[in-house]
Amino acid sequence: ADAIYVPMDPASPAARQARVLEVGDCRFILAAGPVGQILRDATAAVTLKQRPVIGWLDENVPPETDPVFALRDLTAYPETPPAYANTDGDVAHILFTSGSTGIPKGVMITHASVAHLLRWAAAYFGIAPTDRISQHPPLRFDVSTFDVFGTLWAGAELHLVPPELNLLPHKLAQFIREGRLTQWFSVPSVLNLMANFDV
Repeated sequence: ADAIYVPMDPASPAARQARVLEVGDCRFILAAGPVGQILRDATAAVTLKQRPVIGWLDENVPPETDPVFALRDLTAYPETPPAYANTDGDVAHILFTSGSTGIPKGVMITHASVAHLLRWAAAYFGIAPTDRISQHPPLRFDVSTFDVFGTLWAGAELHLVPPELNLLPHKLAQFIREGRLTQWFSVPSVLNLMANFDV
């Protein structure tokens, strides 16, 4: 639909959220879960040409968000993809650096770059429609691009790993077993933690 997505980290402080909203010139925010207050604080702390329009992708809408639509409203829209005019050279998404040098910087990723990654990774890892794949890193990390879109590209099944399991190796191993995951992508330290606890 000719938009650029900018993933935000709900665990980040409102000041960082505001910086991302401002630099990304975000006009629409899609949110869900217990982020109403942080979203309100971030939008209040930012100077934008226009206030972002909020869409809530959950049944329970926090009153402080005042969204223009919620999950229940989406059933009224057709399932056909919207028309678009993007080209391969257009920006698909902007990922922000950690800000370890001071201020988070946005890195623009084109549609061509994403498509190249997905073609290579799907072939290299042999992803098939029958695969059940983990989505472990937060969306603000570059590797999540492969997890989400690589899985969809191959027609496979995506399993979102609840963030609270990251430090609970027994629960994480249980999640993998119960989900019957066939491919797992994460940083090595996560696997080391499970190996250390022999789960």
